[in-house]
This record gives sequence, C-alpha cells and structure tokens, in this order.
Amino acid sequence: MAEMFLLVHSMNFQELAQGGSVLPSNSNKQFSVLGVLGALTLEFIPGQFSFSVVVGVRGEDFSKGHTVRITFGEAVDEKDPIVDSGEISISPKKENNNSQAPFMIMGAQLANVIFKNSGEYRTRVFWDGQLLGNAKIPVVQRHAETD
Repeated sequence: MAEMFLLVHSMNFQELAQGGSVLPSNSNKQFSVLGVLGALTLEFIPGQFSFSVVVGVRGEDFSKGHTVRITFGEAVDEKDPIVDSGEISISPKKENNNSQAPFMIMGAQLANVIFKNSGEYRTRVFWDGQLLGNAKIPVVQRHAETD
C-alpha cells in the first residue's frame, strides 16, 4: 500500500540530470529541493505567489500504472481548492527501468497562485483516487518596516 513519506513546500526544485521529474530512488539522477518553506510570506494580501510542492511516495508497485492528484487551498475549504492538478497518469515502469525502486519523488511548480486571505492552507495528495496525505502551511503578509 502506498505511503507518503515526503511533502514539502519550497521555493523551487530541480532534477540534476536529463529526464522527467519522477525519479526512482536507485536511478543515477539527483533531485534537489531549493529553499524549503515553513510559511508562504507575501508582500500583499490579496496577492500572488509562486512556489513548489515536492512529494515522495513509497510502498507501491511502480511496475503498474497509477494516478496522482495534488490540490492546494484554504485548510477549511476542501471542496473548492485554489489549485487542482486533476488526475495525472503515471506510466508503469518496465522491469529493466527500476520498477522495483522503493520510492518515487515528484515535484510540481505552482505559479502565480492567487491568495485572497492570510491563514492556514493545505496541500493534499491523492494516489489512485484515495487521499494519501496532506500538509498545512501558513500564509502571512510581510509587514512593511516603519521608520
């Protein structure tokens, strides 16, 4: 059964080799998370902000196809997320292509997300249609310095 072992909000992520953004653990590729965020700090609210979400999944047979869906929105409003990736298909991995890897890491860049309010927001990850896990993150407005 799939288990989420990583869900972080960051300024960005990058793969340090050629290929896609889904990396089996025993590949020769490296995945770098840049600037892990404990909060999203905006200059103005309402306002826009761009950030990334990095998710790690383990305990699954990656030789079979799967789906993943990532949503992001206010923690109190699960039914109407600000961002909804929709169902994304993950192709089965061939035996000679690291299908037995113990985990998979995926990243999504969320660009120009509109925030109407400060408060607590939540990223939710669905695997094969079932809620796999979630992470809260506060959204705050940076206060202008006064002289």
